[in-house]
Amino acid sequence: MFDNMESVNLEDKPTYLKEGAYLVKVKSVKSSDSEKVKPKIPYVEFTVETSNSSVARLKFLGSDANTSEKAKEIRLKIFKQFLHNCGIRDFSNWVNACKETLGKKVNVCLAKREYWTNDKDGQPVIKHVVEYKFSNPEDKAIMFDVKYNKSLSQQDMRAYNEACQFANAADASAPGDMPF
Repeated sequence: MFDNMESVNLEDKPTYLKEGAYLVKVKSVKSSDSEKVKPKIPYVEFTVETSNSSVARLKFLGSDANTSEKAKEIRLKIFKQFLHNCGIRDFSNWVNACKETLGKKVNVCLAKREYWTNDKDGQPVIKHVVEYKFSNPEDKAIMFDVKYNKSLSQQDMRAYNEACQFANAADASAPGDMPF
């Protein structure tokens, strides 16, 4: 049934970086243009790696027709600052600028952001994601501060609690003798 198991090689899963400040090397870059199913908002994603082989994916959102001018300006500035901190100085072609980051070192700050969503069973659950916050050039270290992390706002926490109450009430009123 499971013949030749000795010949199967297992790949080591990468260790992903948690919130903090790291000196990383850019290992790869991809854009949403390469995806078969296009996302609503285009993006560029860099995979970076520390000296001990821990990785992070840094996603920079672009803009679409519904993006406000202020959001476009902020996203562009954040993206250009990252490229600049990687040592890129020619911004006339953003695709070439992204490719030039390969192999470059940069200091990055990653922060944890909480959000709530519904799980596969429809139950509200709080999750978190580690995201790019800002960067510095290779020779300028970053001191991480926990204030960079973003917890749920009071408004989001109220919405989460209301969703929990609604889900619990729905579970309590559901008949328990259903044949399916």
